[in-house]
Amino acid sequence: MLKNLQTFLEYRFLDNSLKVYFVVFGIILCTGIIANILSPFIARRIKRILQNTGKKTLQEAVEATTRSLTMFLYVIAISFSTSILTVNTPIKILLKHIIHLASGVIIIYFIFRIVDILVAYLGEKAETTKTKLDDMLIPITGKTIKIFFVVITVLFILNNLGYNITSLVAGLGLGGLAVAMAAQDTLKNFFGAVAIFIDRPYTIGDRVIVEGVDGPIEQIGLRSTRIRTLDGTLVTIPNSRMADAIINNIQKRPTRKTMNTIGVTYDTSIEKMRRAIEIIRGIMKDHPGTENHLVYWKDYGPYSLNIFAIHWCKYLAYDKYLECLQEMNFQIKESFEKESIEFAFPSQTLYLQNDKSLDKTV
Repeated sequence: MLKNLQTFLEYRFLDNSLKVYFVVFGIILCTGIIANILSPFIARRIKRILQNTGKKTLQEAVEATTRSLTMFLYVIAISFSTSILTVNTPIKILLKHIIHLASGVIIIYFIFRIVDILVAYLGEKAETTKTKLDDMLIPITGKTIKIFFVVITVLFILNNLGYNITSLVAGLGLGGLAVAMAAQDTLKNFFGAVAIFIDRPYTIGDRVIVEGVDGPIEQIGLRSTRIRTLDGTLVTIPNSRMADAIINNIQKRPTRKTMNTIGVTYDTSIEKMRRAIEIIRGIMKDHPGTENHLVYWKDYGPYSLNIFAIHWCKYLAYDKYLECLQEMNFQIKESFEKESIEFAFPSQTLYLQNDKSLDKTV
């Protein structure tokens, strides 16, 4: 019985005994068992670490990572199996190249999924921080890591396929120099983006005035910064210009300053003039949106006595700021009407004088 089994296992098919085929089948079977046990275990461990994260994209990235790990285990098993099997040289070389190519693709896919997990996880953590710098840097860093590993993996595959990567890298170096010379503006914009990320003159959402463009920052990329103007149009400015420009970051101001000149008529008495100043000061002082205020009789205008009022509003949101001014304007108008203090408006007074000498000549 044992002898018959041994004879059966020694039976050769396509230059390999059945025993070798059984070994190969056993390797692939064990690999499948290990993958079915290891992959869910790793997935559970990652999900346990990220248990407070409910993002669907993150969960999908975890599942994709476990799938890529399973595929990589199968590639290793097939690679080991081909080393056991006896095949002719051309087929063996072809299989070797296919395995190297598949390994590289799976490695890139695996790294991409790991980077996606890190970017999604860190991105959710970044949303809880006050600064928006990390919100901008995390996606860019993730893309940079992906590009780096793609280049390394491609060079690794080419090296295993028999190409001389030394001369290739040298050629890429010369080509990179030529590209760098031709893409100076792009490089300037990239380093401008780096300078913006480090110096942080503005972040996404800040309202800025740059070269006459007024509006909130909508996006900061590697090449340009996009500003949504108050009219709703989208203006794209290269980062190289943004890094050198004079940027007025309105969002960073602690208050909103408003300067008004309130004119009253020239027939207003001194007592009413003092009362008008007291009214304006009291209304500004008592309003909850006031940070500071100054109210003084400034000068004699062409048709009015001018009271100069400066108000610093606590509210940075434009609608709240306008609401604050409106409430104070209503109170000033109402109080002036009660005190019979009249606002001045542009007017002229003409004085006519009768010349008696002209009457005698007539």
